[in-house]
Amino acid sequence: MKINNQLALVDFPKAYIFEGEQGKRDSIIVVAQLSPEFTARLVDRWRELENARVQLKSKAEILAEMAQMHLEHERRINAVNAQVAEVSAQVSMVAETLEQIKKGNIPEGYIGYRQLAAKCGLTEAKCRNLVNAFRIPTDTHEFLTPDGLLARRSIVALVPFRKAFKQVMSEAEPRNKRWYHPKMGMFQAIHHPVPESPKDNLSLHTVREKIRTGYATVCRRSSWPEGIWVWPEGGSRKHWRTIRDGKIHAIDLAPEDVIAMDWIVS
Repeated sequence: MKINNQLALVDFPKAYIFEGEQGKRDSIIVVAQLSPEFTARLVDRWRELENARVQLKSKAEILAEMAQMHLEHERRINAVNAQVAEVSAQVSMVAETLEQIKKGNIPEGYIGYRQLAAKCGLTEAKCRNLVNAFRIPTDTHEFLTPDGLLARRSIVALVPFRKAFKQVMSEAEPRNKRWYHPKMGMFQAIHHPVPESPKDNLSLHTVREKIRTGYATVCRRSSWPEGIWVWPEGGSRKHWRTIRDGKIHAIDLAPEDVIAMDWIVS
């Protein structure tokens, strides 16, 4: 159905359609032209719909959103604090490591080859020989030179080295002014001089105790040839050792040796 536009005050379409979706729109336009009250109600309804889109949130909704924002803010602060603490710990660890490197601090229980040689009287080369022969634990120590350069040096576990050195000296054979050991070859130990002459006439028990406590390395009877030296294995009363042809051998003491009083120690 069509109706002609008879009003010339406004430039409206010449004809309106009142069927279908287009008819709904044209019907509202025609009624709005004829009824100001309808137009006013239409405008009011349109404004209500527009205002509904921008209607302010309720107080409860605002408080809920504020609480959620506060929780999120707290979570971010805690995460940042955790990261700061982790970075601070890493920085402290690095600073401590750098300080140790600057000072040249050696881990507890370890010692450098130079200091080791000064303590036992061996050369640095013989110290390395002993370390390799007895598989003594080693490590690498980093330090700063006076020029500020990073350098490295080998360090040795002190207690195992002392134990191995004591074993070597208990097994070594004196030769002129030096010592001989199958694993060490010929070497000189400043703090363990080769015996030159008898010191005392002692009982076997006394010399064994001296060797066991580290005050002597080898012993013999004064009636024996000068090249024959013996020592108790680990301070034992029965098991004794000696060196023949550059090798360590077990030796049995005769009954008269056990009761003799002419023992001498190195």
